[in-house]
Order: sequence, then structure tokens, then C-alpha cells
Amino acid sequence: MDKLTFHRQPTIANVTAVHEAIAIHEKAIASLDGEIDVLMSNVRRLTHQKSHHRARIRHCKGLITLATRIAPELLATIFEHAASDWSRAPLIVSHVCSAWRAAATLPGVWSHIYVNCDSRDPYGRTRFWLSRAQEAPLYITLEVAMDGFHLERVMDLLLNYTRQWQSLTINTLLSHQANYILSRCGRPTPELRRVDIRTDLERRGDNEVEDQLFGIREAFNDAPRLSTIHLARELSPTTDILPEGITCLFLHLPSWSGPTTLSAISVIQLLDGLPLLQHFTMEFPMFHERSFVPPEESRIASVPHLESLCLALSPDANSILSYIRAPALRRLQLRSSGEPLGYAHATTGTGLVDIIEQSSPPLEILELRDIDLPPDDFSRVFAASPNLKDLQLHESEIDDDVIHLLEGPTGFCPNLSRLDLRWCGQLTGKALVDLVRSRAGFAESSITELAVLNCSFVKENDIMDLAGMTACRVVMRPNEDLCRWKGCCNNERYRQRLRLRHLINLSTEQRPKINLIL
Repeated sequence: MDKLTFHRQPTIANVTAVHEAIAIHEKAIASLDGEIDVLMSNVRRLTHQKSHHRARIRHCKGLITLATRIAPELLATIFEHAASDWSRAPLIVSHVCSAWRAAATLPGVWSHIYVNCDSRDPYGRTRFWLSRAQEAPLYITLEVAMDGFHLERVMDLLLNYTRQWQSLTINTLLSHQANYILSRCGRPTPELRRVDIRTDLERRGDNEVEDQLFGIREAFNDAPRLSTIHLARELSPTTDILPEGITCLFLHLPSWSGPTTLSAISVIQLLDGLPLLQHFTMEFPMFHERSFVPPEESRIASVPHLESLCLALSPDANSILSYIRAPALRRLQLRSSGEPLGYAHATTGTGLVDIIEQSSPPLEILELRDIDLPPDDFSRVFAASPNLKDLQLHESEIDDDVIHLLEGPTGFCPNLSRLDLRWCGQLTGKALVDLVRSRAGFAESSITELAVLNCSFVKENDIMDLAGMTACRVVMRPNEDLCRWKGCCNNERYRQRLRLRHLINLSTEQRPKINLIL
């Protein structure tokens, strides 16, 4: 009955046979469907068992991951660092796993208290964070823009924990909001080490008194460990606003509301009021320029303990150097806030010569970025810097005649051991070869590291001459070899010019070693 063939019209008997065949095949299909159902049931059962085993594998692997093997205290330290940049970090990490949740309960994870007075219920959020922080050191950030309605209650709450304050950051829209916060301080803060203050709007109308910052010294009069202050605002006419005991001051002057001048007397009076200052940074925003206003009378700021001075100003404002005496200065950085001028800036040269010749500091590091000096001023600076060890010139021209003054053990700067030269368009490779060769036989005055990046007149034969005298290799330091202060070697405009011209990895038994970046 498997095959039925009809050569004429089927009879009743033939039709009956067909129906019987159909019934047989339907029964076979039903039997096969039963077998398939059994097999599919087994597949589902086996698939479920497979998923169960995979889940157990993931669980077992999770038991031996680095995250679960880290001690809760160390994990909490990692979370604390994350919370310094991400205020919601303690909440997020506590939802990852039980081990992270346990680590997130440690008080240090909640030590960064971020208060945004424009957010919903800032008081309740601050109270919750403080309850979790318990006795941990506190790093407090206060953000006040338009809505200061909750500020009084929040301050009442925070003032109960002043003995735990490690740092205080105040970011406000208006100066009077910052003044209110400062007026509420004044309690003992024995662990406070750093204060940051930023106001986004100043010079509102003609009432400049409202735009001044008052009470910093009074607010932290009982803060024996306070050493660092960051101010992102205009210089105040009141010069005695800062605590006398601070050792680090960072001053960032705004561009959108401040004056178009920099008054020497305001800077002099500010520095005179900080006798223990060791590190001072003052900078303009990028592409912002101010004219310099000299003092009406002969005034000098004496900063006897100043070791590091960084000025990122428009070139004319570098005249302030002529009015600073820093006999302990070891590091001096001058950076232009604008584009390179393309010519030697005599005013900057005069200021640099004045501070070095008049102070006679033990200067060890000199860095110039986008600033050119007259050759005579370079010579005087080198002659007055016998302790100089590190010279960094980024887009700051220096010619061969000045480099020749450094040659040999009897040349200027006998302790110079490191040269970092970038985008120097006048210096030739021959001058560098002569310099290295002249010092190569003297251990105390040898050049131990030479970085040359995109200097047009340093040719391949010069590089090979250096390689013949020394061991040369390419060195890249992520935080040092890219000029990240203004994106120099890392922005698109410079990147088009930047090219790695030579990769040399030669080694000889001769010394000194030179690390050559080309």
C-alpha cells in the first residue's frame, strides 16, 4: 500500500485502499510526534541543567575575582577615590555585589560630601551622607547657584562636623554667597588643610564692594594645618584676606568680568602678607591678556621661603617678576596665556633677569613655554644660575650662540644635566652635539638627558653623532612629554605638525646616557 497507481478512473475499492494508506501514515506521524515531544522534553531538561551549571561556573569564578579577593579596607579606599570625582559612587558601587556592598558601608567611602543647593532636598542628602561618614575625615564641596534657600540649614548641619573637615570647596555664582558661607565658618577646624573658592560672576554694576571677598582669614583663624588655598576670582583690593600660615597659593584670574590690567601693588601686597609661602601659581585663562600696571612707588615683595613660582600670564604681565625677591627659589615656570609672539619679548627678559640676579636663588629648574627672550637676557640668566639642572624650552627660541655659553665644565650652568627642547626653530643640531661632546668627559657637568622634539635644524647626521657618543633611546612620559597645560603637543593644530622623525635604539658602553626624544 506504499505506492498506489491508477491507470483508469479509480473504483470504490481503490478509494478505500487510499483512505487506509492515509490512516496508516497519519498514525506513523502521530507516533513520530510523540517521540519528538519526548526528545524535546529531554532537550529542555538538558538545556536547563546546562544553564544551571553555567550559572554555578559564573558564581565560582566570581568567588575568585580580584574584586572579591581585595580586602574590604582597600576596596573602600578605591571607592573613596572614585567618590572624589563622582558624587554618586558610594550608592552605585553598593549595588554591585555583596562584597562591594560590605566595603561601601565603611565610613571613608562617604567622606566626600557634595552639596548642590539647587538640587532636590540638599539638606536630607547631606544628613544621609554625614550619617554614613560617621567619624571619617570630610571633604566638603558646596555648590550654590541661583537657589540659596537651603544654604542656611545645610551650613547649620555641616558646622557640627568642623573638627572632621579636611578640605572645603566653595563654588558660588555670586560673591555675597561665598561671603555668607565664610561668615558662618570660624569654628575650630583642626584638620583642615585646603580651601578652594570660586565665584562665577563679579563686577555686578558699580557696587564693587559687593563683589569683594571678605572673611577668609577670620573664617579659618583656628585652622592650624591649613596650608593650601585655591582662588578662582579677581584679586581683592583688601590684601590681608588670607591666613598668614599658608604655604601654597593658586590664583586663577577670570577673563569674563575682571579688569584688563594687572596691578603690581595688589600682587606685592598679597605676597607680603604670606611670609611662609613656598609655592605660588598665578594664571590667566587661555588667550586672555592684561596690561601691567607698575607700582607708583618702589615696592618689592619679599618671599623668603618661596621655592616654586609658576606664572601663566600674558607677556607684559611678566613684569611682576621685577618686584619679587625669592632667595630660596628652586623652580621657575613662565608660560604664555596667548599664542607665541614670534619675537623676543624684552619685558619678560628684564623681569626674569631681575628676579634671578637680585634674589640669587638656588634655581634648579627653569621652564619657558611660548616665550622668547633676547640672547643677552638668556646669557645673564645662565650666568646667574650656577645650580641650574633642568632647562625646558617649549616653543621658546634659543640660538647657537647662547648654547655655546654652556659648553665645557667651565661654561655657564655647570650642573645642567637635562635639556628639553621643543619646537625650537633656530637651534642647530651641531650646537647640541658640541655641547654634549664638550661635557662628556666630566661626570659632574655631563648632560644626562636630552629631549629634542620637532626642532627644524636638528638633522639626521646630528642625531647619529649623538648616538655615536652615547646611548640614545626614545622616552615618552605620559604626564611630562605632552604639553597638556594648553594642549600644545596634544591638540589638533600641533598634531598636524608633530611627526616622529627618528626612532633610535642604539647602545654603547660610552657614557653619559642621553634620552633623546625626536
